[in-house]
Amino acid sequence: MKWVLKTLGVLLGFSIIGIADVHAASSELAFPHYTQAEGKLDADGFPLSGVKLCPLPNGASCFEMPPAHIPGSQSSLYQFGLKPRSERLPLSSGGAWVFFSGMFSAGGSGMLERVAVLRYGAGGKIENLMPEMTETEMADRAMWNVPEVSPYPLFVRADFIWGKGEDHFGQHFFEVDAWAFDPATNQYGKRFSYRTAKRYDRGENSDHVLIAERGEILRRLKADRQLSSSAGDEEGSRSFQITGLQQKDGDIDGCIVELSRIQGSSDLPIFREDGVQSGATGFIRIDGKLIVLHLVGASGAARTFADTQKTTWVVETLKAGKAHQELDQQDESGTIKVTHGGLTQVIQVEGSAIC
Repeated sequence: MKWVLKTLGVLLGFSIIGIADVHAASSELAFPHYTQAEGKLDADGFPLSGVKLCPLPNGASCFEMPPAHIPGSQSSLYQFGLKPRSERLPLSSGGAWVFFSGMFSAGGSGMLERVAVLRYGAGGKIENLMPEMTETEMADRAMWNVPEVSPYPLFVRADFIWGKGEDHFGQHFFEVDAWAFDPATNQYGKRFSYRTAKRYDRGENSDHVLIAERGEILRRLKADRQLSSSAGDEEGSRSFQITGLQQKDGDIDGCIVELSRIQGSSDLPIFREDGVQSGATGFIRIDGKLIVLHLVGASGAARTFADTQKTTWVVETLKAGKAHQELDQQDESGTIKVTHGGLTQVIQVEGSAIC
């Protein structure tokens, strides 16, 4: 099980974002009453599927905790089907989300937990606002309300660092991190992380790491908020440059969507993607660097792309225009919203989808 726990670091590779002058949306719905249940279990009681949360009265649209790939394996998965736990998260706007978690166990001395923050949308659609987020059973985690930092609940946690020569349930240093919801990307993103200056015992003594570290966490959150606000004040003078893509930028086979600025000084495309419904790849060049993006969400006419580190986001919202059947081409127009390094640009674009 020690090998399983050490692989967690591979699952936690998310980058820091800054949030300035965020206000809670007034259109958030209150999550309805719900039921929760364990996932399917095998004959030995090990999970085959994730825990499930189903809104009442009919539970037609349930959320099942997604699995996570075991690093180094192409087919093996962590299934978080044990010990479902949930907590309602009231919002300052009057709505409510739900914090939901499930555990994985392979029968050893340790367990893994995956967490989600669920939003209930129009038509009963449930959306998970958390990226892939896992921690060990030794972690101390909580949702905090800190209105002076964010109008949305903050996710804070401390998970142990297994040092050389240390036993599983002994004293350890902990990595503390804090995550805040960013409306620009519609996801939680990391604000900071740090290693504790002292060791804690989450075994028999069950130290409350977050209580002990609360003062330091709040200090860092408020400092990060001040830096983000300052960055927002300077946004008019600080930005990033999106430059045209060259023909060699992006290896796409089959259909392709290329978008250029409307009335731009160059007719070179600034965003290119392969237009498929799932698993799409996109390309954009920012400050001279080619960035590879992957489709992470789609809703109506909007498609959201992000890089692996979740530091660059592109929300593409397009309207279909004239079709040119003889060329297998469809005109497209709309906007791309590009968020990079905490700054955002919205660009009017036009182009075509070609097959």
